[in-house]
Amino acid sequence: MSVKKINITSATGFAILIIMLMSLVFVSITIVKHYLNTINVYNPNNVKVHVGISQLPTIYINILNYIAQNNYTEANELMNYLSASPLQNLEITSSISNEISALITQITLLNELYTTGIQELRQQNVNESMLMFSQTLIITAQLENTLSYIQRDMGNLIYFLTVTGYLNSSGDVLNPLTAKFLPSNPLNLNLTYILILNKTINKIYLKVNNTYSNALNNIKNIQSRIIILNKYNKTTISAWSDTRYVIPGLTVGVYGVLKNSEGVGIGNATLTIYYNNRGRYYPIANVTTNATGYFSTYITIPQFYGDRLILLISYVPQNDSGYAPSNQYLVFNVLYANTVITVSLNNNVIWGEPLNISGWVNGPSNRTIEILIDGKVISTTTSEDGTFNLSISTLFLKSGSYVMTIYAEPKGAYAPAYLNETISVIALPATLSVSTNKYVVAGVPFKIVGIIPMNKSLGGPWKLIITIGTVGEIITTTNSDFDTEITLPLLIQTGNYVINVTLLPNPPYSGYTTLINVFVINPIEVAAITFVIALIPAMIVVKLPRESNEPKREIAILPPDIKPIVELIYDVKSKIRSKVALLVYENYINTLNKLINKYNVTVDRSMTLREIVEELSPFLNEATYKTLLSINDFVEKILYGNYTPSSNEVDSVNRSMKIVGDSV
Repeated sequence: MSVKKINITSATGFAILIIMLMSLVFVSITIVKHYLNTINVYNPNNVKVHVGISQLPTIYINILNYIAQNNYTEANELMNYLSASPLQNLEITSSISNEISALITQITLLNELYTTGIQELRQQNVNESMLMFSQTLIITAQLENTLSYIQRDMGNLIYFLTVTGYLNSSGDVLNPLTAKFLPSNPLNLNLTYILILNKTINKIYLKVNNTYSNALNNIKNIQSRIIILNKYNKTTISAWSDTRYVIPGLTVGVYGVLKNSEGVGIGNATLTIYYNNRGRYYPIANVTTNATGYFSTYITIPQFYGDRLILLISYVPQNDSGYAPSNQYLVFNVLYANTVITVSLNNNVIWGEPLNISGWVNGPSNRTIEILIDGKVISTTTSEDGTFNLSISTLFLKSGSYVMTIYAEPKGAYAPAYLNETISVIALPATLSVSTNKYVVAGVPFKIVGIIPMNKSLGGPWKLIITIGTVGEIITTTNSDFDTEITLPLLIQTGNYVINVTLLPNPPYSGYTTLINVFVINPIEVAAITFVIALIPAMIVVKLPRESNEPKREIAILPPDIKPIVELIYDVKSKIRSKVALLVYENYINTLNKLINKYNVTVDRSMTLREIVEELSPFLNEATYKTLLSINDFVEKILYGNYTPSSNEVDSVNRSMKIVGDSV
């Protein structure tokens, strides 16, 4: 009997066309999902900002730009921003951060030395100004070394990130194993970052060299002035007062005479009187000599509360006067009263309740009292009997301990004083109960319901933030319970997801976060794969049996160890009877997905589990590869051997998967 064949040429062509179209759709979905994965997800707690390794060059260059602009506040804020990142544990990033911190310290010291040198020069303190300018030259040499180290290490970092692809991808985690796969000769180097870095470093170099040149010129000018002063008529100042004791806020008489080298008084000359406060001189009065060179004036003693007050009387002649400059000092003993502060307050306060402070300060009334807590200053004044009362809101604070400073400003003969108190702001513990479906379908709304068991009269209204993948929603409610609907986009991939539900802090309650595990099913992926599977029988040439006694031919069945993974995803529940074994399988698939996404490995859904492991092998060290292969053997035994594992076996495999997962 002849064999009849079914002609399926047209059906085969149609099937191939459909497969090509589905491949195009799958690629498009992958591209869009990659875009969604690069979107910044809202951080509800705002506790620690994640820093990706690809961001490091830009952040470091921004810090250097702020330093070049003398904006050390912004530079330090960015340094603190980086300090919270685990990337600081890397040797190269730790070195760069330490070098930039040293750079900020050195430039700050450089500016202080140069500024002090200028001030000393204006006050005719030649030796002191020479010392400051000389130290400025030394610091500039140290700065140049620090800048060269930063330029070297930044170049190494940019080189490393370029050859590993991090400056051209969205990778956020640096795997130490990646280092052994670096090419010996990089194919390209990100010149854009190098050019920006060099330009920024040059800005700082110019700034440092400018200070160096100015300090060097001042040293030369001082040396020239010393030579010139020897040609001028020397002058002397004699000064005295009618008392050795002064009181802040009161006046004192200062008298004296200005004479030339022959002892003749110099008339119509202007002198400036300065007072010394912590090594720096501040002008407080000017006085002019009479025809015989004598001068007298009354000055008000500034708010100075040290043991000795030093007045500097300085004569700086006009350029055409023919006289040399001169200085004289007067020293006074200062009489002042110490200030006493006493306060009464509750050192433990519930968050949201006011912090009530009462106190007393000796001395005159109407005295300003400042209270500093967490960077905020609250002011009040004392009454006639020296008492003060203040109520401070704690809403601007967070739960925790604070050091509060009570400061009494100086007034008259009474010196300033301060007192420190430790304050504990206590937030009541919050809790949250949330539930939803265990399985959800992309594109179909599903409900999330919850209970907020706290006292709403104390803490409402409540604000919650719910996130799953790239989808987020903010809920505000005054009730003790809530429910909301969330629809996941059709582009989300089938698999396990975690719903993060965060109750934001609301006085007097702290915040609370709970996590819910759900399994998301994408109907587009299910339909596409089901359609492809349905076409497979139509593509097989079917033969009718002969009437002869020849043995029947059967269609070959693939051995179990090469079963395509595309079939495993959808019939796994019917094959795995044990819930424990099913969880082992799901954990293994999630571990493979992490490795695939980490190393950007291209996989085909027609590949087997073992083939996927082999594709990943070039990126794994020998121990990780062997561990993953052992896990794969165990999972295949569950899938194809109808094997129910023991609890000890499950625990052992889960530990192995955790080790592999932690390496991602």
